[in-house]
Amino acid sequence: MIKVKNIIIASAVLVLLVATLIIIQFVKPGVASSNNSTDTQSTKLFDHAETDCKTITIKNINNEYVINNVDGTWEIQGMATVSKDAISTVISDIVNISATKIADSLENLSDYGLDNPQATVTILLNDGSTSTFLLGNAAPISNTFYLKKDGDNSIYTVYSGIESSINTKFEDKRDTSIDMVATDKITLISLKQEGKKEILLRGVFGDNSTNATSVITGMSMDQPYPGIQLDPSKTDGLINNISAFTLNEVVEENVSDFSKYGLDKPKLELMVMDSNNKALKVTAGNQDENGQYYVRVNDGKTVYKAFKQLVENISINPYDLVNKIVYSVNIDDINDIKIENGGNTYTLKITKQDSGYKYALNDNELDDTKGNALYQAIASMVTDGECANDVSLNTVMKITYDLKNGTQTVIEFKEYDDNFYRVYVNGVSYFVSSKDYIKNIVNKLS
Repeated sequence: MIKVKNIIIASAVLVLLVATLIIIQFVKPGVASSNNSTDTQSTKLFDHAETDCKTITIKNINNEYVINNVDGTWEIQGMATVSKDAISTVISDIVNISATKIADSLENLSDYGLDNPQATVTILLNDGSTSTFLLGNAAPISNTFYLKKDGDNSIYTVYSGIESSINTKFEDKRDTSIDMVATDKITLISLKQEGKKEILLRGVFGDNSTNATSVITGMSMDQPYPGIQLDPSKTDGLINNISAFTLNEVVEENVSDFSKYGLDKPKLELMVMDSNNKALKVTAGNQDENGQYYVRVNDGKTVYKAFKQLVENISINPYDLVNKIVYSVNIDDINDIKIENGGNTYTLKITKQDSGYKYALNDNELDDTKGNALYQAIASMVTDGECANDVSLNTVMKITYDLKNGTQTVIEFKEYDDNFYRVYVNGVSYFVSSKDYIKNIVNKLS
């Protein structure tokens, strides 16, 4: 029984000794001092409001940052793209810094890592006075760091959250978000691309029957093929790709020479505007070793990187936006179609019946199968590409649509090369069409 009692007493003494050592170490690493006292109460070390501060300079393990209060908004000097929320969080942590005093005085700054602090924070007030904080080594107590305030000989500890805030690497907090236009209300798309024709699209407005307002119902082309019908699925795809465009990282701010990024002679230049007159301009220059493009937004002074695929998703051939049907019209809007070929003239009359459509060729009624086949041969003709040159010879076939609204549309097919005819719609020609389509119509006429 005596043996057990002795063991218990020895254990209690050992625990007391360990606790004493921890307290001594907490007060001052490696040295005990009878002049030091501890206070477990948290103390606010800065007695001014954020609005009283003019400039806060942080020199930490990453860089030196000068943060200015500009009309109530904090901005890092030379780093305009840093997230305002990230800056505000750090400023708030510094201005509201609270710490626990563990010693009234210190003998050697090096014992706490304060002779060569990992970070220094200097606050310049509007009245010209300053307050400086030094952040030292990690303290023995978990998740705390030593801190000293300039003009105060006391030693404090702060929690690791304050250390993380003071040691923020603001280069990693740059905001790469894009202030995107309303892509459901686009009124203009201008796209200039190296080696391709300039594209200019405008929004087409229509009436919203639900609330009697004017809404954008599609896009029309001003350049390079004014008046040509567009494929809505292709224009919608382009708009979706614009909406999905994002920036990957900041390369450099306050750029004065954009030529080193190829942005003086860009590969792509996109301008988009919505019905609220909000505009977005994206310029893409050279590619880096990984294929990412250097990008400039709204003629700003910052150069970003964007992933290769996101840039190239916006790049498009003008012809890819075009409705490939030579002439697209509702059959119910047609009175008749006149076909001129080889010195012969044929008139296809179309009459709507309850059971469908009736066709007559030169006043001779066709059976439904032959009539529909002839009409489909004419209506389904498509273009196969852009004209590569100005060659245009004799007219091989002329098709005239007589419409119920009193207008006519004239389509001519002229000799171009061995495989294609050049297509003219009301005297305007941009595209070519395979000779096989004309052969098919001639076969149906015979």
